[in-house]
Amino acid sequence: MNRYLVPAVIVIIATLGFFGVYILYQNISQRQTITTGESSPTSTPLEGFSTIQSSPPATQPESGSDTLDTGNVAIILIEPYDQTKISSPVKISGFVNVTESPITLNIKDANGKILGMGSPESCQDQNGCFFETEVSFQKPETATGTVEATTTSSNDQKGEILQTVAVNF
Repeated sequence: MNRYLVPAVIVIIATLGFFGVYILYQNISQRQTITTGESSPTSTPLEGFSTIQSSPPATQPESGSDTLDTGNVAIILIEPYDQTKISSPVKISGFVNVTESPITLNIKDANGKILGMGSPESCQDQNGCFFETEVSFQKPETATGTVEATTTSSNDQKGEILQTVAVNF
């Protein structure tokens, strides 16, 4: 029995040594996969589940379908945004599409007092014309107010309010 004990211990030690080297090899190869950025194998659908085939849309969107259509709108204010805090002078921009009567931009406080006025250049085009202007205004008595775009005609000094944007001072 002692005669087989030494070879059995050697076989056990050799087996443990080979097993240790194998584990070390797997850890090193796994680290190399992570650091080299190899992608993981693609998964395949399970049997019995349908797969989704990607296909192009039946019709493509028209060119320019994401453009702003201002054909029937007199003015669209882009800046300042609603509830934006503004200071003098304030940059006002947008699209304007009128020729008959000028557009007036009024800065008003919460009491309706006009603090400043400006006028963008007007035009009439299929999609309107972009404008950008600065309007200086006096110190407001309230913390909130509005930017109003109005039309002005020779017959009516008041004009029609086309768009109002609430602002903070």
